[in-house]
Amino acid sequence: MKTLEDAPFIVIDLTSGLHARNKTVHEYYNLVRNDVDWRYYGYCPPLGNIDITRLGAEPGAEFIDGVTVVYASKTRASLDREVVAFCTNARVYHKPKTDVFLRRTVWYKSEKVDCAYSLESDSLTDLSHYPYKFKIRLSHYGAALLGGQRYFKGQNPEFDAELLAYLKDCQAGQDALEAEAFQRGFNLEGSVPSGAVCEAGASHKTFLTEKGLPYLEAHKLVPGVDAPWNVVLLCPLCRRKLQYGTAQTKAQVLRALYKARKSYLEEAGISLQDLLAQY
Repeated sequence: MKTLEDAPFIVIDLTSGLHARNKTVHEYYNLVRNDVDWRYYGYCPPLGNIDITRLGAEPGAEFIDGVTVVYASKTRASLDREVVAFCTNARVYHKPKTDVFLRRTVWYKSEKVDCAYSLESDSLTDLSHYPYKFKIRLSHYGAALLGGQRYFKGQNPEFDAELLAYLKDCQAGQDALEAEAFQRGFNLEGSVPSGAVCEAGASHKTFLTEKGLPYLEAHKLVPGVDAPWNVVLLCPLCRRKLQYGTAQTKAQVLRALYKARKSYLEEAGISLQDLLAQY
C-alpha cells in the first residue's frame, strides 16, 4: 500500500464541461457507495481515456493500482475549485469499463445508458463538511491547471506540495480521531468533528448534539482487538444493527466496514468470513 508521498495522484473536476451543465454526467455517482458491492466507482468524462502512463503505468497497461484520486468541485461566485473528497490506493483504468450489474445509469439524449467507470476504490474520505477547505486557485495557477477536467501529479510542483500537505493533514486528523476514540474508551459524544460521517455509509442520517456536532458512536470492529484502526464510527442505527440485527442485517454493515478497514484487517490476517463469524 503506497503512502500519500509515494503515490501518484489525479485530480478530477466534477463540475465542469457540457455534461455537468446538462446534469447527465456519470460523475454524480463518484462520491456515493455502490449499493451492490459497497465500493466506490469513479466516472470521468465519457469522451477520452485516462493516460495512465502519466500515473506511472507501463505503456499498454490496462490499469494501475495505488493511485490517490482527488475530487474537486466549483466554489460559489468563483472560477476556483475546492477539494470535496479523496480516495487512496485506487485502481485507475486506461479505458472506461461498464458493468450492468452495478446498476448505475444516466439519461443522455433521451436514452438511458449504463455508466462507465474509470476508477474504483474500497474507501473514500468525504470532505464536503470538513471545516478547512482546500481551494484550487485557478486565479493563481491558471484555468489550464484542470484542462480536460483532470490534473496529474507533476504538472505543477507548487500545487502538488500544497495539495499533498492538505491531504496529509486530513488523513492525520482521521487517524487522530481513531486514536482518541481508542484512548477515551469509545465514548465520543461531543468530541466528533463536524465532518465525521458513519463509516458504514456516508449518507446515513444522524442528529446534531447541543454543541452542533454529529452524534456518532464508536465501536470496536473486531471484538477483543485493542488498536486505533479497529475503532469505527457508526450512526446509532448501524450500531444497533450490529447489536440486535439478524445475521443478514449485520453482514450488510460488516461488509461495508470490512472494505473501509480492509488493509488493516488483511495485515492482521482477518478475512471477511472471520469478521462475520465474530457476530
